[in-house]
Amino acid sequence: MRLWDFWEEECLVMMEGGDVSAAEMTRDGDQVITGHKNGALKTWELPSMKSAGKRKRESTCQVVSALEGAKTIPFSESHDKPIDCIRHLSTGQLVTKSLDGRINIWDMDGKERVHALKVPGCPPTSEPSTFGVTTAGDYLAAGNQAGDVFVYHIGKDGSRVATCKPHQKVNGPVKAAAISADCRQVLSIIGAGFVCRHEYIPPQPVKEESNAASTEHENKPMIVVKEES
Repeated sequence: MRLWDFWEEECLVMMEGGDVSAAEMTRDGDQVITGHKNGALKTWELPSMKSAGKRKRESTCQVVSALEGAKTIPFSESHDKPIDCIRHLSTGQLVTKSLDGRINIWDMDGKERVHALKVPGCPPTSEPSTFGVTTAGDYLAAGNQAGDVFVYHIGKDGSRVATCKPHQKVNGPVKAAAISADCRQVLSIIGAGFVCRHEYIPPQPVKEESNAASTEHENKPMIVVKEES
């Protein structure tokens, strides 16, 4: 696995770990967290990146081996299936998902699990599917193999707050899901590349009629249509 400087088109670090199935960089840029096919989670301490993009490095790529830089995170309860998505939240918490639809929210300081979720319709042989979180890290959207997307309130108690069904003409598993910062829109990639968008439209308040209109309405006779047998 390699870390690249996008603008300089230069490899900065190569991590030799093996069996990596998902990766995420911490928000401070000091570590990379990797998920593995056996369900393990590891952290990699990165060399200083302060000089990246300012000068040409003498070596093409710094190598960090698993023996030198990778440390298994001693979480209290981890996954037992391959990890397919990792997100480091703005709150400092870590969210991980495995192929069987199990999602864990971790406290990185105490190395304890805060919430545990199970996305319905995700057997152990499911295809990889990435989830999305809001900028504030309080809501999460994840899909299943039937094309459904579920929204969870992970900033509170991990409860499910919405279910988004796919269009009737779209079939296939959810490959990726995302949710907008205001929680109003949910995007998903389904099947062979269909992009679906769900939008929450709040109910409009009923406008009160003026007194004149109300009086006019009350004076009108009620018309009852009777169906003939």
